[in-house]
Amino acid sequence: MRTLVLENHCLRLVSLLDKGSDIIELVYKPLDIDLMFHTPTGYRKPGSIVGTCRRSRGEFMEYYGGGWQDILPFAGNESIEHRFGEWGQHGETPLLPWDAVIEKKTSSGVTARLSVDIPRYPFHLDKWITMNDESATILLRERLANTSNQTLEYCWVQHPALGSSFVGPGTRITVPAETVVMDKPEPWGRLKAETTYKWPYVEDKTGNKVDLSVLPPDNVVADETAFITDIKEPWYAVVNPSLKLGFALRWDLSVFPGLWFWQSYRMPDHPWFGKAYCIALEPCSGHLAAYEQLKRGTIKKLQGNASLETQLTATVFAGVEKVKVVNRDGTVVPW
Repeated sequence: MRTLVLENHCLRLVSLLDKGSDIIELVYKPLDIDLMFHTPTGYRKPGSIVGTCRRSRGEFMEYYGGGWQDILPFAGNESIEHRFGEWGQHGETPLLPWDAVIEKKTSSGVTARLSVDIPRYPFHLDKWITMNDESATILLRERLANTSNQTLEYCWVQHPALGSSFVGPGTRITVPAETVVMDKPEPWGRLKAETTYKWPYVEDKTGNKVDLSVLPPDNVVADETAFITDIKEPWYAVVNPSLKLGFALRWDLSVFPGLWFWQSYRMPDHPWFGKAYCIALEPCSGHLAAYEQLKRGTIKKLQGNASLETQLTATVFAGVEKVKVVNRDGTVVPW
């Protein structure tokens, strides 16, 4: 598959252009640690597998190898029928090949421009990834355009999944938010569903208190998504205190007002049969998944022939065990 590699003295970023432009590596070079989650099934080129039957929810999980995806036009596990079209789990962009050019390359940094047209929905997405020479910060600027004359609904998610080479039991999450919502029951859910809590404390199915800001022991088995809302400032930090290594993300709250928190801890059976331990904290354009947003009429819309732009800043940092704030330029202020 076509692959884009950007690196400096601090970071190595690898994007799989032929598979959703997924960022499949984000390596912090001083410690030689890759922060991204990698599935036990590995990375597969979309269309390369002939299954015994079609997946009823679409092909996202057939080709999901981990990493960081842009998800459009609809995010969520459910299949969606909308405007006489059909979309499987997590829409279209994660399975498409993207175009890429190096737009700027100097001694002080580099910018790559990635782009994709969505075949079943008249959206076009551009993504600029900028890496400066000596910084452990990556700047992502994105522009979403509606190329039709119609006003159209969408649910857009940034899906950076962090894996067990970086996160593990005792890893801490800091999010300046007020509320966390557990939606419908999940087959491997450990937490009480259809309940709203004050972040970060929730209850499990037996009524025990659970602190979602601290990752659980390796013997916990669960797979579910919480929805973090009432976000006061649009940033989070994930810190592994044993490694003294952290990942921070800052984003635009007007574009991504919600934060999805996917937790997958040693889930049995298909597709990973207990081999995976990972999390993803995912800025999203709406609360709950696209299916529920459409049903409730809360989904965001983009007018015909209009576009919107947004910016995200991702930072890897070391020597810090707790974060007080992440500034707009991605710099981290220790507690």
